[in-house]
Amino acid sequence: MKNNIIFAVLLTLLSSVFACEFQLDGENYVEIEQEVNSSLSEYELTAIADDEFIVRPKQITYSFKVTDGLFYLVVATLDEKEIYVSDLPSGSFILRPGMAVADYGFAELVVNVYTSTNTNSLADQVQAEAAIYQFKKRIRIDKRPAEAIPFTITSTTNALTFNFQQYPNNNLWRVNIYGGPDPDQLFNNENQLSSVFEVPSQYIDLGYVGGTMYYGVETQVFRGDIMESERSNITTINLSDGPKIVKYESTADGHLKVYWSRAPFESSFSTYTLKWLFNGVKTLTSTNFNDTTASISGLPMGDTISFELVTTSANQVNKVINSSLGALGDRAFQFDELYVDRNTPSRKLSYDASSQLLRNTENEQISISLPISGLSFSNNGSTIAAYSRDIISLLNSSTLTLIRQIELNGLANNSFPRPVARLQVIDDRYVAYTDRVFKLLDYVEDAIVYQGNFNNNVIYYEESKNLVLIGRDFSGNSRAYKAEHFVVENGTLTELPNEFKFMNYTNSIGFGNYVAIVTTTENKINVIKIPEMESVAEYTLGTRYFLKSADAATNWGLFFIESSVQVRDMLTGTIIYSGPNKIEQNYALVDGILYSGNGFSLNLNR
Repeated sequence: MKNNIIFAVLLTLLSSVFACEFQLDGENYVEIEQEVNSSLSEYELTAIADDEFIVRPKQITYSFKVTDGLFYLVVATLDEKEIYVSDLPSGSFILRPGMAVADYGFAELVVNVYTSTNTNSLADQVQAEAAIYQFKKRIRIDKRPAEAIPFTITSTTNALTFNFQQYPNNNLWRVNIYGGPDPDQLFNNENQLSSVFEVPSQYIDLGYVGGTMYYGVETQVFRGDIMESERSNITTINLSDGPKIVKYESTADGHLKVYWSRAPFESSFSTYTLKWLFNGVKTLTSTNFNDTTASISGLPMGDTISFELVTTSANQVNKVINSSLGALGDRAFQFDELYVDRNTPSRKLSYDASSQLLRNTENEQISISLPISGLSFSNNGSTIAAYSRDIISLLNSSTLTLIRQIELNGLANNSFPRPVARLQVIDDRYVAYTDRVFKLLDYVEDAIVYQGNFNNNVIYYEESKNLVLIGRDFSGNSRAYKAEHFVVENGTLTELPNEFKFMNYTNSIGFGNYVAIVTTTENKINVIKIPEMESVAEYTLGTRYFLKSADAATNWGLFFIESSVQVRDMLTGTIIYSGPNKIEQNYALVDGILYSGNGFSLNLNR
């Protein structure tokens, strides 16, 4: 149509939705008579502000309605370069900055609408003339290359704060902020912290929870019709190592408390997650910024446990992971068996069954190698009597040197000798033991000076000089037992009249001025006071158990009950401590401290 127009008549120019006045234009412009009936009665055109920056493609929509005439054509130009032509009265086109001539500056957008003139002239009748309605707008173009945005990071009291310089150009599309632990992967999508359409005056990072972090800013611009980006230099931040495990503390109730340092900023913090491996992965999670400790129960004493502390940032993007090894208990000494002086608990000897090495726990250089089934300290502390089968070895308690050995088979007056089952040093001359038959040995003269009945245990109480024998009561019932006692002085035994009788004996342990007697009758424990031979405590545990030892300093007993190791008050049965039992290792209870054979101890008197 346009190529057939011979001349054009410019009718009244309209003010468009561009909100500007249109200028009369065109070299063929003439005024026409009022009888021209054609008019552009309705129109819509996408609004563009005065001197608006067009830095990325923009869709322009239009709609024109002609009254009493014909719509011929719409033509859009940018800097006099035709960018759109259509004979449809409504539609849209894309205004692309790349269509402009200059990279930066002003450009003129013109939209011409051609309609019939309705002059009824020959030219009008053959559609060879047109009325032109013209819409003009001056726009601004910026197609300059992307530039990096300089920024600084400062540490405030509660966050990392980014401060940006103003971007010098106007074709900015996006500003992307990145942060991550790996500078080579920094600008990956998973490390994007923020994406905004303008340069922020300030940005508060909610991703820093410690350690070395790398930060960068990417500028995205439109260079005409294409997107282009530029990245800043990478900034490194290391304000702290991040939260890490700093201490383990074992409590008297058998809990392991794990302590860690706090995250650097509360606003950047989301969660602490403590993980450990014991019978599967266990997890504790805290969302409290100031909560930097966890109390863990159910751990076996002395087992090395691998802990992992994961601190997650508030934006869930970054994590700081710290690994550490911890164990319930304090470092002590290893043993297969631990022997303790009942009167002086600080005197302890550890025994390694594989090497047959007996050591002083305070000084491991003091040691001796010999087979041992058990031993007893003398009350004056100068002599130790160790036994194995039918040999008693007398040792110097200070140096553990062998004084001499006594072969029980060769002793005078020793009837029917068997391996020693229990032994107690009475003084610097006499040893009481049982090889199923109670015997009193004069180890100076190497002679048995007293031989009694069948007995299961022998316990000596130095303060009262009472010797308690626990054995069968030959009253006709095969399950009947009794505890009888004597006074021992200068190798002479004087039997005392009061005794304690019971049924179904399994075990007995002496401690302080008491003896605990264990029976299978309702899994009962009787605690008998010496020398009165009166029961001062009686209770049942409701399940099968084994009483390993009792501590004279605290009156606590060491029990193995099913899969747990327990410490109980012997006078009440109250549980002091309970934890998993490692079958392959031994335990000992001394002066309120629980020792495990793997080299750890737990102070239950804390």
